[in-house]
Amino acid sequence: MFAHCAAVNEDQRNRSQREYELAVSLYRDERNAQSAIVALERALRSDPANAEAHLLMGQLYGESGMYDRAEPFLRRAVELFRAQAADDPERASQYGEARNSLGAALVNLGRAAEALPMLREVSSDVHYRAPHLALGNLGAAYLALHRDREAVQVLERALGIRRDFCVGAYRLGEARHRIGDDEHAIEALDQALGTTAHGCDHIQAAWRLRGELRASLHQVEAARADLTRCRDLDPGSTDGRECATQLRATEAP
Repeated sequence: MFAHCAAVNEDQRNRSQREYELAVSLYRDERNAQSAIVALERALRSDPANAEAHLLMGQLYGESGMYDRAEPFLRRAVELFRAQAADDPERASQYGEARNSLGAALVNLGRAAEALPMLREVSSDVHYRAPHLALGNLGAAYLALHRDREAVQVLERALGIRRDFCVGAYRLGEARHRIGDDEHAIEALDQALGTTAHGCDHIQAAWRLRGELRASLHQVEAARADLTRCRDLDPGSTDGRECATQLRATEAP
């Protein structure tokens, strides 16, 4: 983390903001996360209190699966936005975004119980503009804690807000499967994988789960199609290897 600095002048703040805006462009327009991180490092050297830079840095590390590196940046973003939120509605929304991102990181770090109060709070925060995302992460926390019926409830709320929230639909499918409602689990997975938003048809775990459920219902060809898609998305991942194993089993005499 970058040291706190009380003596930051206007020129340093402006330089920090320019580097932050460069990082946004590098990542959102070019999908160049590494160069974006370098720009954010420069931004935070110029102004260690740049809350937006801390938030984006944490989110980039989180999207790369480096949740342990994401956590301190997200915690600092929460601190900074909390101090600014009372006087600025835009900062109030970003305060919600920072808490949601931190909650998601904690779930992925195996600390779902710690994340629950924060995610509950964000999901009902009227200033946060994407409550479906907070509900989706709250559902993930409940799933991690095996509180599956509560996961179903909050994930249904998330999809009531955004029908095209495919990650939420996948998690709802998983939650319904866990409580033994496989018919409606498949419906949720159909919704997740059938959504036309970018990336929705690349949720490998959703292809795997639907393939397994279809196999359990003796829908052999449909199951094989799902498991094949799962395997081909990333043959080296845990889901990809498991889907390949199940496909080989279906071919055995």
